[in-house]
Parts: sequence; structure tokens; C-alpha cells
Amino acid sequence: MLKVLLIDDEPIVREGLKTIINWEENGFFICGEAVDGRTGLNKILCLKPDLVLMDIRMPGINGIDAIKKAKEDGYKGKFIILSGYSDFKYAQSAVRLGVSSYILKPIDELELIESIKSIALEISNDVTHKKCMDMGEKQLKDDILRNIVMKSVSINNLLIQSYNLNFEFDYFEFIIIDTTSDENFRIIANYFCNCENADVFKIEDRPVLIFKGYSDINESNIIQNLYKELLRANESMFIAIGRLIKSIEELSISYKDAVGILNNRFLYEELHIVHFEDIICVNENVVIKSIDNNMRDMSYHFERLYTAIEVGDIEKINKITAEVGDYFRKQKYTSEKIKGICVNMVSGIIEKTILNYEEFKNNPVNESIIGREIYNTISLQKLILYINNEFILISNKICNTSPQNTMKRILNYIEKNYYKDLKLEFLAEIFCYNSAYLGKMFKNYTGEGFNGYLDKIRMEKAKLLLEQGELKVYQVSEKVGYKSIDYFYSKFKKHFGVSPKKIMNV
Repeated sequence: MLKVLLIDDEPIVREGLKTIINWEENGFFICGEAVDGRTGLNKILCLKPDLVLMDIRMPGINGIDAIKKAKEDGYKGKFIILSGYSDFKYAQSAVRLGVSSYILKPIDELELIESIKSIALEISNDVTHKKCMDMGEKQLKDDILRNIVMKSVSINNLLIQSYNLNFEFDYFEFIIIDTTSDENFRIIANYFCNCENADVFKIEDRPVLIFKGYSDINESNIIQNLYKELLRANESMFIAIGRLIKSIEELSISYKDAVGILNNRFLYEELHIVHFEDIICVNENVVIKSIDNNMRDMSYHFERLYTAIEVGDIEKINKITAEVGDYFRKQKYTSEKIKGICVNMVSGIIEKTILNYEEFKNNPVNESIIGREIYNTISLQKLILYINNEFILISNKICNTSPQNTMKRILNYIEKNYYKDLKLEFLAEIFCYNSAYLGKMFKNYTGEGFNGYLDKIRMEKAKLLLEQGELKVYQVSEKVGYKSIDYFYSKFKKHFGVSPKKIMNV
């Protein structure tokens, strides 16, 4: 709606102007009124109406002088003169001042309405033209900024001056906001309206920002507040920030950083706002232990995970799945590759469980549902949480079965950890049994005591290592869990009837 101001010293005229014209129907609303020229001038400059209806002769200063003064002070609106005098000099002065209409009193309603409609159309055309001009200039500037980012144009003083580019800052950053919503772009553009430290435009239909000269604290606050503004539009957003660069010529580097983060959104979804420097810190701090330095071999994780599932070690399951997630993040695997690996891992765990535990054949886990859930996850964090919960469910099913299956799990644990300082009391604790009762159950199941069984496992492992001939006897002794070489010799000879060196010479 356009604003109209009524200025006339006659109350009856002002009231008549309010009623004889349906201002809203013609696109106006009355923003104020004044009873003399000087008050009217002050209201013109204060209220900045789009249209002023003004009498000629009034107390203080007359209408012509008020119009002249208003224009001198920068007022750009339209005027309609209302006068009871058909004085040619007044009309001539009004024309020189660019007055839109000169209407004599008593006012002809139809003439006034036609003048108002004509002025409303003229104002609308002026605004549209200005917007088109502004949009044209903005589009040209945005095109230049895109070309600078893509390194399609060389930066020079003529280019900077021609497009009013402001690059006089010490450092720059490139930011991508992952949305294609026009409403979100409007929010972002308005947020940085008239801000010399940020250029807002689009690349591939996404809003992008060039941040210029912000300190870390200011930048963080601004981005956080922008994120909150976007959340008010009921849409969760992901913001990728490239590295800090010191020259506008290097802007393409920061742009590629932000694109890389965006392409790996799956890995960092829950962070919402991801900075290139944060990614470097995360990756450098990820430490993943490995066997034989073969971190790329997922079978290493698989075996550790299955052992933890069998013995019901929930803490270990949580730890291993978290390590797997860290590994994916460090390797920057695509979401498709990560989901494929996870499907294979879960499938392998289920198959091995069915193979080792007969009762699982009659009550299998629905792999198709699990696979569908995995492929529907939107972030690595949610994916790791999902498969972790599935592994815990499988573990609980195993652990809640018969004592015989408990013994299978205990023997499997010994098989995997024979080289450690294993004690019956320790096994009783982790499998939640009384140690005396577990000792009896162990002998009934295996036909021998715990210590004898452990020695047998260690001896068989030692024999294999000695036959390979790659380790010395003392090294084999330590590797299978014996700290004393003499004790190892006596145990080995008692078990096999020959000394360890004899085995090595075969």
C-alpha cells in the first residue's frame, strides 16, 4: 500500500478527502494530515508519503513554498495541488515543481480519482523499473562473483571498479548452504542485506556466501544466528565452510573445500555447521588400532566384533562400532560404500551366528528389513547407532540361551584370548557366574579342568608357530602367554614328549 498525506487548513476539506475517495481500493492509506504549510512540510520529511494532497494558501508558509522546500531537502514523492484559486502564476509554479495535478475547489471527485489512479500507476512503474535495474546489476555482479570462484575470469582493478566489488580485506572464506528453497535464499539475502563483509549469490541453485574479514568469533556467532533464522522456517540446514584464505585469487580453494564437505554431508550430518579446519582436526585425532597395520581389512573389525557379540561385551560392541564409524569418516567413504560395507558386516554376523547356534536357524533375523533400514539412514552417526543396536540384540539372544551355549562362548573367548593372563575367576566375572560353579560346569563340558584346557590350547598354538620357523623359542613362549621360558619348556615337553627345539628342526 502507498502512503498519502493530507494538508489543508480547512477541517471540512480534510474530512471530505477522507470520505469521498476509497483510498484502499486505489492502493493508498492515509498516513497523516496537517493544518498548515509548516506542519505539513515537517510531516512530509518525517513520514515520507508517496503522495501529498496540499492546499495552496495556508497559514505559515504556502503550499508552493512547502513543495519547493521539501524537494530541496530530498523528498521524491508526488504532489496534487488543491486550490480555490485558478491563479495562472500558482499553476505555473506548480508545473515547474513537477506537481502531478492542479485541481480546483470545489473538488471534482472523478477528476481526483483519475489523478490518484494515474499517480499510483506511475509510482508502480517507477518502482518496477528500479527493481529491474537493481536486479540487472545484481545479476551481473553475481555472474562475475561466480566466474571469480570458478576461476573463469581474471581479477583486475577495472573489474572491481566496474562491478563495485569490495575485496579490500585480509582474509576470505567460502560458505555453501545446502538448500534450494527460494524462501531460504530470501532469508539469507535479507540477513546480509547492506553488509559489506558478505556477498550473497547462488551456485547450482544453492545459496553461497563469500565472507570477508570476519574474526573467528564474529563468524561463528553470525553463522549460528543465521542457522537459527533458517530453523524458524522449519527446515534443518547444513552449512559447509571452506578454509580461510588470504587472497581473493585463492577463493576457488575455499570453494572446493566447501563442496568437498557438502559431498560428504552423510559423514557430518549431526554437526549442522561444518568448517574445513574442524574436519582436519577430527581426522587427525581419530586413532584406530590395527593388527599388522591392515586397517583397510574390515575382517579385523568383523572378528573383534563377533567375539564381543558372543561374550555379551556390550561396552566392547559400542567401542568397535564407534571405531568403524571413525574409520569411515577418516577415509571419507561415500555413503553408498559405507552402507554396502555395513550390510555385508551385519549379514556376515548373522550368518556366523546361525552357523554356531542351532536355535538361530529356527528364529532368523530378517536381513531384508535391516538392509532397508541401513540404506534409508541419512547420516553416518544414525547408521552406526542402528547397526550397534542390532549387534546388541543379537548378542542378547546368544547370551540368553542355554548353559551349553554359554560354554561355547567361553571356549570361543579362550580361543581368541589364550595368550593373555586368563584366570577362571576373570571368566566367571565377565560371564556372570560363580567361579566354583563355572569350574564344575567347565569340567563337565570339556572333560578337563580350566588350567589344563588353557595349556592345551597354548601348546597347539605354540607348535604351529615353532613349525613356521619364523620365531625363536622365547618369542613363541611369550606369544602364547608364558612369561617363563623354563616353564614353557617343561609344559611343552610334557604335552608333546619332545622339546620345542626338536619341533623347530623337523
